Amino acid sequence: MQVREIYNLYTGGMGIKNIVKKMEKYNHNHGKWNSEAVARIIDIKLYIGKINYYDEYFQGQHEAIVSEELFEKAKVIRHRKYNPKSFRVCKKNNSIIFTVYIVTRNA
Repeated sequence: MQVREIYNLYTGGMGIKNIVKKMEKYNHNHGKWNSEAVARIIDIKLYIGKINYYDEYFQGQHEAIVSEELFEKAKVIRHRKYNPKSFRVCKKNNSIIFTVYIVTRNA
């Protein structure tokens, strides 16, 4: 399935633009594949069996396509790519350490 393949490629280290190139071999019901479509698939909780109702998530009656663990791994990767200073990886056991940067301005 394409959604599962996107998650596996992304968490395996492939970037969104390269995933788009790989997905172009599949027909997409909503037009051509693009970076926004792939990013939206990576970000949406629908694929872990959740539904969004007025900004609250509930367990849906549909079966999850990807595991929550894989979804969370993809989420961490996306966060790191767009906010590279927000966390560090511990060299000893590869655990993720989140840090917060506070910017203040003089009044």
